[in-house]
Amino acid sequence: MTSKQPALFVSHYCALSSAMGGVQRCTQEYLETIKQAGFEPTIVEFRDDRRFMVRLRRKFLPQPYRDSLPPDLADRCVREAERIGAQWIFLNHTNPLPAVPAMRITAGGAHRFYVFLSHGADSTDYLLESEFRGTAGTNASSLFLGRMLFAEAEQRKQLDAVFCLSSQDEVIEKWLGSQCTLVLPRICPANPLESRPVKGRIGTVATLSHGPNIEGVRLSAEALRAHPEVTLRLVGGPVEAGEQLAREFRNVDYVGRLDDAALREEATTWACFLNPVFPYAKGASTKLAVPLGWHLPIATTAAGARGYEWDAAAIPFTNSPAELAKRAAGLASLKGYEAERGKSARVASLAPTVAGLGQKVREFLGTVAPA
Repeated sequence: MTSKQPALFVSHYCALSSAMGGVQRCTQEYLETIKQAGFEPTIVEFRDDRRFMVRLRRKFLPQPYRDSLPPDLADRCVREAERIGAQWIFLNHTNPLPAVPAMRITAGGAHRFYVFLSHGADSTDYLLESEFRGTAGTNASSLFLGRMLFAEAEQRKQLDAVFCLSSQDEVIEKWLGSQCTLVLPRICPANPLESRPVKGRIGTVATLSHGPNIEGVRLSAEALRAHPEVTLRLVGGPVEAGEQLAREFRNVDYVGRLDDAALREEATTWACFLNPVFPYAKGASTKLAVPLGWHLPIATTAAGARGYEWDAAAIPFTNSPAELAKRAAGLASLKGYEAERGKSARVASLAPTVAGLGQKVREFLGTVAPA
């Protein structure tokens, strides 16, 4: 695998957008890693099937995974693989996985390798979301979760390899039946801030439509009531959810959605970055790489740091909202602020480079398809 090899990169269009949320950042990292591994990926982008009867079925008779893909996706992928001579097909996120059996059939005798670029098993977050919504254990949620698990196990039988974001995800993948897995730790590009922290000010970034995120912010805001000198600056959306949290907690200032430049400017005033993730959700807290690269002091949990190479002696984990709030309040006092910045730089330096991940992928795929 020393020369560039043609490959397909199959992805839902949302993951390829310029929004640069966690899914988009992870997708770009996967793309760059694949290129570093010696592939020349051709992107096959798709959207959800929006035909009326399909949307009606999704609403009243939802089936996990099977009722969203456009019916021509498998044919498109096989034609494109034949056109460019691709032996490797990389499947970004769970969306395209149901098309793999049809790809194998349509390809006839052509032998290709199907590699799943996991962002985590969807059933993991479905279980957590059901608990947050209070629907866990109902007949509908139990039936749908069961169907998801059986579908995920069946999908793994069609895959040749799986890339995972964290060791926790790898364990779940193996439990679902994946035989050939590789963990790719998160990268943390160095981009230090010219900080001017405001005493008592901390910040976080969260997708507030994601149950584990909003629950973590709420639990942390509640715990921060014991530290009235601290204000949490909250960045993210949807706007309605952020405004509701600001009304509910006097110690939360909702900033709204910010682009990368505005977020960086806002973060120069933070004494620490709060990463309030308590359950082991799917994937990894991709957003944590940014403040680590900024060398901003960090307050996080072990669940929040999953997927990262970490030095717990430099940045200790907290195990509860109260402990997380206490650590954040200590950082917000600005005592030891510069020392903590150095510790963030230490953890960031442990992260692999894209080139290093590319080498790791190249060696791993050599075992999947020996020369």
